[in-house]
Amino acid sequence: MKKIILAVLAFCAFSVAEQIEILGSNDELGANIQKCEKGDSEACFQAGWLFSQFNSLDGAKDFYEKACNGKNFKGCTNLGALYFSGVDGLIKQDIKKAKELFIKACDLKDADGCNNAGYISETIEKDNKNAVKFYKKGCDLGHQGACGGYKELNK
Repeated sequence: MKKIILAVLAFCAFSVAEQIEILGSNDELGANIQKCEKGDSEACFQAGWLFSQFNSLDGAKDFYEKACNGKNFKGCTNLGALYFSGVDGLIKQDIKKAKELFIKACDLKDADGCNNAGYISETIEKDNKNAVKFYKKGCDLGHQGACGGYKELNK
């Protein structure tokens, strides 16, 4: 009987801890939304990221868009990833839009954005000239995958 009670208490403690963690995240989300509304693009990105953690990709998309419009490269890259993959019923896959967003991120000095633009150029568009350009920029920004792509295409 003692073991059953301890098991129930442990389960309840775990459930309460999980609820506290979610409430803490909701407080953080609310604070980031308020900062985003005041023009803080990093807060917009953080709100988007938190929405994605809550599996609300529609909310994530909206805040990543705000972050990207505020010149936050992480917002552009994550929004590009949503368009690259597509999300059933929420975001139609759009490789052209994804590449535009990755290029914007790359222009804002995001190595991931450069690598992703290079990947699309190389594998989907079969445009090695542009792929080399994006991979080079990504490599210069420290992205090892971009360095590999750059070396491979410059053989």
